[in-house]
Amino acid sequence: MPPEKPKSLPVLFEHIPVELKLTPRFCLWQYVLVGDGDEQSWTKVPMQTNGYRGSSTNPDTWADFLTVQQAYQRGGFDGIGFVFTGDDNLIGIDIDDCRDPETGELTQFAQDIMAQVTGYTEVSPSGTGVKIFTRADLKRAH
Repeated sequence: MPPEKPKSLPVLFEHIPVELKLTPRFCLWQYVLVGDGDEQSWTKVPMQTNGYRGSSTNPDTWADFLTVQQAYQRGGFDGIGFVFTGDDNLIGIDIDDCRDPETGELTQFAQDIMAQVTGYTEVSPSGTGVKIFTRADLKRAH
């Protein structure tokens, strides 16, 4: 018997900053069951607004914020995503397993990072983590 499909928190569109909304690198995602037998698990798959699979590396499959919002609100998708490209200084910090989904309490580790980083923070779709969107000039080692 396959594992139960995870529940995802609803997207709070009104909380997403305008600056992020103006960057046309959004996609949708759906939970998809992968694997066989006892090895089955749910994974998030990028999707296009037309219902076809998307890609985190193909800009032709991304959309602007309003198009993604409308598709999500029509139904059939589990969440929305944002693609980081390295073409600008917009970065994401993903902190998993740092939040109690019942109480909202954060681990000290997550609190320390959030205190040091200025940006937009949201709860992950599972309710057990946080994502921080910020700007930073990172030097790449070559």
